Amino acid sequence: MRTRNQRSGDGRWIAAAAAGLMLCISPAHSLGRQVERSLTEAGTWSILEEPELNTPAGKLHLARQALAQQRYGDARRRIDAWLKEHKADPLEPEAYLIRGDSLYLQKEYYKSLYDYEMVCRMYPGSEAFMIALEREFEVAKLFSSGVRRKVMGVRWMRAWEEAEELFIRIQERAPGSKLAERAARALADHYYDRRRMELASTMYDIYLKNHPKAADTSDAMQRLVFSHLATFKGPAFDVSGLEEASGWLNVLTTRYPAEAQQIRAEALQQRIEEARAEKMLVDADFYLRRKDEVSAKFMLERLIRRHSSTLAAQRAYRAMKQRGWVSDEVPEELREHEPPPLGARSPEAITDESVAGGLEALNASEATRQP
Repeated sequence: MRTRNQRSGDGRWIAAAAAGLMLCISPAHSLGRQVERSLTEAGTWSILEEPELNTPAGKLHLARQALAQQRYGDARRRIDAWLKEHKADPLEPEAYLIRGDSLYLQKEYYKSLYDYEMVCRMYPGSEAFMIALEREFEVAKLFSSGVRRKVMGVRWMRAWEEAEELFIRIQERAPGSKLAERAARALADHYYDRRRMELASTMYDIYLKNHPKAADTSDAMQRLVFSHLATFKGPAFDVSGLEEASGWLNVLTTRYPAEAQQIRAEALQQRIEEARAEKMLVDADFYLRRKDEVSAKFMLERLIRRHSSTLAAQRAYRAMKQRGWVSDEVPEELREHEPPPLGARSPEAITDESVAGGLEALNASEATRQP
């Protein structure tokens, strides 16, 4: 969850961009003269030449001034009048961008998207296009963090679906860009924070494949492991999530051994193996209840052969012994051994205690990385 200070910081970033970056946009095909500025050594913009105020560019300049001076309502009114007077003007994308920023800075986040979307859909070749995508990304992050939409002047409606859609659109509109990379990671984190683990695992997988050189690859891989583990609902259900988690744990251990040790990857692998064995034990019980002893014996034998170090293998051996399917001598690999060092032994621990412990370790590592 983003703090109030973080959200206000985003607002200051938009205001600074409106006062600085947008003032410098100067489309080559503009019919009116744009304001020319230079950056001083003190880091401020100095005016070299201003456009004539009775031209379309001059009127936009006055709207920008109002925006920079935090007169957001005045900026909106000026742009409303400008758009009515100058239809199909080459400066239209910049006008929509100014109005969108004025709405954003008045915390009318959802309304601002109409203007940003106009720029993205109608003017993809303009200099304002990437700026509008950046603004949409900031709005999406706010919605994802829990900021609600205003309806009838009251901010009460969740906007999680809008955040998802915006993150997806940004990736489609600017493929291969750094902004698309940030949007992909933000979408994966959005699903993860909402506990939609199947979607989270899919999105983290896409993120790692599309952005293999991302700086946060190890962190994303850890979350991918945990999201796969969280999809496991018990030995009576599908274990494909465990298989995927095990595979990614191996990759994580090979590429990032320190991070793997931090989340206790070896212990997680032991619990995954135990859960696989429990799944085979449940399948064998299914065959026994249907009087299919041939299939049950085959399943139990395969369980013992593949997962001999698990507690489930010992239970399988005892079940076979009761039915006279094995000799009285206990095989060496099935003799009593120490249980995996990870708390509870039930398969449900994959999504409860073991995953919770790993998540605590991950959260702790995230806290240490924060400035």
